[in-house]
Amino acid sequence: MTRLLLLVFLAAGPFAGAAEAGQTPPDQKRVLVIHSTRRDSLITEAAERVLMQHLDETFGVRLDYYAEYIDAARFPDKDFSGFGEFIRTKYPDLKPHLVIAIENAAVEFVTRYRERLFAGIPVVFFTRDATKQRLPNSTGIIEPIDFTGSIELMRALQPEVTQVFVISGASARDRSYEAVAREQFKRFEPQLTFTYLSGLTVLELERRLGELPPKSVVFPLLVSQSGDGNFKPREINARIPQIANRPTYGWHERHHGDGYVGGSLLQLEPGLGMLADRAVRVLDGEPADSIEVGHPHLQTKRIDWRQMQRWGISEARVPAGFIVDFQDTSVWTRYRPYVIVAGVILLAQSLLIAGLLVQARRRRYAERELRQSQMDLTRSYERIRDVGGRLLTAQEAERSRIARELHDDISQQMALLEFDVRESGGSGKILTRLSGIAQSVHDLSRRLHPESLKLLGLVGSLKSLQQEHVRSGLPVHLVHDGVPETLSPELTLCLFRVVQETLQNAAKYSDASEVSVELSRSNGRLTLTVADDGLGFDVEEAWGKGLGLISIRERVEASGGDVTVESAPDRGTRFTIHVPL
Repeated sequence: MTRLLLLVFLAAGPFAGAAEAGQTPPDQKRVLVIHSTRRDSLITEAAERVLMQHLDETFGVRLDYYAEYIDAARFPDKDFSGFGEFIRTKYPDLKPHLVIAIENAAVEFVTRYRERLFAGIPVVFFTRDATKQRLPNSTGIIEPIDFTGSIELMRALQPEVTQVFVISGASARDRSYEAVAREQFKRFEPQLTFTYLSGLTVLELERRLGELPPKSVVFPLLVSQSGDGNFKPREINARIPQIANRPTYGWHERHHGDGYVGGSLLQLEPGLGMLADRAVRVLDGEPADSIEVGHPHLQTKRIDWRQMQRWGISEARVPAGFIVDFQDTSVWTRYRPYVIVAGVILLAQSLLIAGLLVQARRRRYAERELRQSQMDLTRSYERIRDVGGRLLTAQEAERSRIARELHDDISQQMALLEFDVRESGGSGKILTRLSGIAQSVHDLSRRLHPESLKLLGLVGSLKSLQQEHVRSGLPVHLVHDGVPETLSPELTLCLFRVVQETLQNAAKYSDASEVSVELSRSNGRLTLTVADDGLGFDVEEAWGKGLGLISIRERVEASGGDVTVESAPDRGTRFTIHVPL
């Protein structure tokens, strides 16, 4: 008590000065928070954090916040007389707008000293005792502890368990929790035997937890003070599941992840948030009695997968509604979407590659077939070309033979016949007709095989052919440039026949008024162009029907050249032939 009073006098000065009536703005809100436990306990830390956050967000600099800690475990005081004197001495002139009492000891203190210290001041409370009478001009949150949910979980996960070792501390607060547990656990008896390890020293507790029998579990309540005066509840509660040789179940959310299998776990912050909301409403002027008391029952059902693996507990026994955390899942479970996407991509790529390989194989096969077809076609073309050349040669040979027959036989006989008729005194009409027939035979013989090609060459023969058509009434313009005097007989005959054929077609079918023939040499080849201004024709259609065009192309190609025909109806015709020298 002496130590407590010393703290009072050391702290009274600055707090009292800050609370003098003349220095406080009229809209400043003063809140006094009284905690049942020490400053570093779980409930105190959570309450300070939540209350300060909510109140600061609403009032900011208009808030004066004071907090005090009964710490009944270290300083037991049945009637709170020492703590009451501490508050009266430290805050002689403080008139708070609101008192907030956190947990049972603080609520009991405010109830006992309200008239002396907090007369007329509204109270907002947070308690776990559902039997507490509501104070006048107050509101708050009642959140009783429920240990039974964790025992139900244990029975579902480990139906073989027959004994529960309940751990409790030596302080009055610890004993109050034990009393609640004893009452709640009655409904599980006699199926379960509850053994209470209460108020043991740390060493004794560690020894007992290391020797627990089979088919048993551990259930810590609250050890805010051990039997040897240890006031480190966090360290003790965190150490229990580490040293126990049987599974440990919990009831508080801070137990989750510290080696506890799991349980129906109390959540502090949601309930404290509801408490802060009520505090804000009261400070804003709402009567405390008009605000309902909250009964949130905020439990979260959690299981630590790692502890299930440690104790060989089947996942199939997890009750509905419980969340399993800390799962060391397989690659499939953890990365299933990515594995599926990667698998689909891999499958698609595999199918694409397979398709490409098949396509490549088909393309190679098609290319091989195409090359074979091209080779066959080339061979066929060469054979056809050879046959065509042979036919042309045979044709020219036959023409030459017929021409000789006409010239050497028929023409001679016609000449003798004409002489005989003339000697016998035949009429001039007969002589004229005989002379015409002889000239026709002579012309036919020359057309079949022009002997002038050997004597006159290509240009001379073309001039002779020009004169024939001029006499027949079709003007032919002949132009030549750089034509060698000596050409091979085959090439000379080819070009002569092409000109002969095109002039005959122009004379017979095109109704042309003139024809131009150009023959020139360039880059080691001869170019022959025959053009007329006649009616023209459809080239594509004529290729399949005109024997003259086919004959021209076969002759030119047999000489290794190419032929181009340009024509259209009413636009004349133009033949262009290129042959190598």
